Amino acid sequence: MTYQRCTRCVMDNAADPSITFDSQGHCNYCTAALEEGRRKYFPNEEGRRKLEAVLSAIKEHGKGKKYDCMMGISGGLDSAYLAMLGSKWGLRTLAVHIDDGYDTETSKANIKNLCEAAKIDLKIITPPPISIIA
Repeated sequence: MTYQRCTRCVMDNAADPSITFDSQGHCNYCTAALEEGRRKYFPNEEGRRKLEAVLSAIKEHGKGKKYDCMMGISGGLDSAYLAMLGSKWGLRTLAVHIDDGYDTETSKANIKNLCEAAKIDLKIITPPPISIIA
């Protein structure tokens, strides 16, 4: 098999032998993602209306409850950004973090500070240790 890498991304046929490429060298993954994006991504007025409708439905469903939504929070960029957006949008969010014992003191402080800044409640769950029997 001749090595081929997508002309748009990093995917190649060495990492995924089932990958396919079109005549321009674009892989099936990029093509599918771009097609899906056209159906679901609306960075315009239509998208703003769709977002407002979703937020209204979430808030309506949350009426009379302590929280509108719950989200997992790792302390990474994605969950931190989403937490701040939820706060900006006026959602009453319960953030849940699973402390698996591998968090650093810095990451624990970052999660706490993020939740305080976003004005969202934080629930930390520490599962019991797992013993592996050989």
